[in-house]
Amino acid sequence: MGERGKIMADKMKKDELDTLVRDTVINTLGIASNGTQIGVSEYAIPVETPEGVFYAKVKVTAAQRTATKATAAFDLDVAVEKFNALMDKRAANAAEREAKKAEKAAKAEKVEG
Repeated sequence: MGERGKIMADKMKKDELDTLVRDTVINTLGIASNGTQIGVSEYAIPVETPEGVFYAKVKVTAAQRTATKATAAFDLDVAVEKFNALMDKRAANAAEREAKKAEKAAKAEKVEG
């Protein structure tokens, strides 16, 4: 076996790496010990509330490491930018809704007065 073949034999397969990533996160966060497994790398975590027990579903997936024709490789900076843009849009929409409520209330008060 040539040097390249030996290097390839020593590398983990994609599904092995994905499993390693998922299992590491699940163990690091204590998800398995605090919840019930309901799927592949998916858990239901019970949360005690004044209304009783509710569940949070947590599914851990490994990020795409390499680009394919159909999917881009995961890029943390791009993911953060998309999240920040979403939060900015939500904040702007909430501010717009509040402004419309205030305008409607002002019109109603003017009509009543």
